[in-house]
Amino acid sequence: MKGTTFYGCKSLNELKLPDKLEILARGVTWGTTISTLKFPTNLITFDTYDQSLSLVNFDTSENNNFIFKDNVLYSKDETILYFVGANATNVNISTQVTTIKDCAFRNCTQVTSINIPQKVTTIGNLVWNDSITSITVDINNNSFKTAEKGSLVSADGKKLYRCVQTGKVIIEEGVEHIYRGTFLPGITSIKLPNSYKTASDSTFPTLDELELPKNVESFNYGIYIGIKQIKVNSENTHFKMSEDNNYMTSYDGKKLYWTKRGLTTLNIPNTVNEICTNAILYSSATSLVVPEGVTKIDSGIVAYSSIKTIEIPSTIESIDGNAFSDANNLSQIIIHKAKDSITGSPWGAVGGNKIIEWNK
Repeated sequence: MKGTTFYGCKSLNELKLPDKLEILARGVTWGTTISTLKFPTNLITFDTYDQSLSLVNFDTSENNNFIFKDNVLYSKDETILYFVGANATNVNISTQVTTIKDCAFRNCTQVTSINIPQKVTTIGNLVWNDSITSITVDINNNSFKTAEKGSLVSADGKKLYRCVQTGKVIIEEGVEHIYRGTFLPGITSIKLPNSYKTASDSTFPTLDELELPKNVESFNYGIYIGIKQIKVNSENTHFKMSEDNNYMTSYDGKKLYWTKRGLTTLNIPNTVNEICTNAILYSSATSLVVPEGVTKIDSGIVAYSSIKTIEIPSTIESIDGNAFSDANNLSQIIIHKAKDSITGSPWGAVGGNKIIEWNK
């Protein structure tokens, strides 16, 4: 069964799955009020990501691959922890667990503390509910540990899975990767260590400002989507900010990665030759003139923006097939090229080819 099959069916509170079903995909029950799922005999795969926030109970009585006990859904041999029911108030994880799946504790709003058993070697993304503020690790666990400030990190300290600090947060030096769902509400600022390199999608909470340390080598807008102002450490040799701090580009100025939200006028640096994915996301401007010299436009560059008109120079060579997707206000695309000289139109534009003007 495909993901988001019943997305938006808010009144759906019961679902009978076919006996032959083998795979229950990501987000199948998302947005519904389903509280109980009865697993059919042949179900072998359950993707926990984005399932119903109302899920309380799993009936596994006719299934040979899963078991539900003490409000927890496990694999039959209890080596995989899939999901904790929303009614749980206290969770004692089976000592046989080696893997904790994505979103496993996302629904249990009454659970405040968790103990990670000795055999756990893998923990996914978006695992924790905001109520969970205390995580301890079995002293004999070789994969994870509790850091000095109470955070859950990998044994080598390079991966941060849960930060229990609020207010002004300082991440321990040595952390290189931060997982999605790491942070609690109530954070006012985050200082990243020089060791930090990357994170999972939608990692950081809404913040006024965040500085990328010197060792960050890659950028995905989705990771920093809630950040109002990004800064770049002066020692970073991969990225830099424009003089007005409104644009983040590659160090050589050729790739545009990020544009400050709230700008009503866009003046992309004239050194740019590639506009990267989501680079002008949520823009408040109504028009965009892509500067001469830009040769490539990636996907979703003006998604969820107010932009109505885009003007593209004759230097353009490549436009991604989804370059203008999710840009619902876009009503005019002017391209200073011969008609159909760039393939793939309308490149995701909701107005279709009728809003494209070839101007040469």
